Amino acid sequence: MPTTRPGRRAALVPFAVMLLLSACGADDGPRDTAATDIPTTTGPSASPDTSATPQASVREIEVVIVDGTVDTAEDSVEVAVGEAVRVTVTSDVDDEVHVHGVDQTAELSAGLPTTLEFSLAEPGVYEVETHEGGLLLFQLLVQ
Repeated sequence: MPTTRPGRRAALVPFAVMLLLSACGADDGPRDTAATDIPTTTGPSASPDTSATPQASVREIEVVIVDGTVDTAEDSVEVAVGEAVRVTVTSDVDDEVHVHGVDQTAELSAGLPTTLEFSLAEPGVYEVETHEGGLLLFQLLVQ
């Protein structure tokens, strides 16, 4: 039977205990994950944020169309030139939503929310409408 020196075994015991305790972890409190969170953006026009400053907020507008009736919080929405706008439309029929004066369109599938995200570089009044139904959803007042 092999023999070990008593001094070597005694030196390994504290190391093994320390290794075992550090692997178990006793922290039951909340963890701060802010340093490891990775911001993500989705959509066809998404691009990574390369600036060091925080991004401006996005103006969100929701529209629901049922039986040819438009339901939205506002008929006119004021936004600043360059402000990001996110329009989400849910319709009970297939159609197309578009923003007059800019090249922004999206297909509407009955019952599914459809989102357009854009910003407007010129001041003015821009109408957001459906194509087939000819419904005015709301106006964007860009200043």
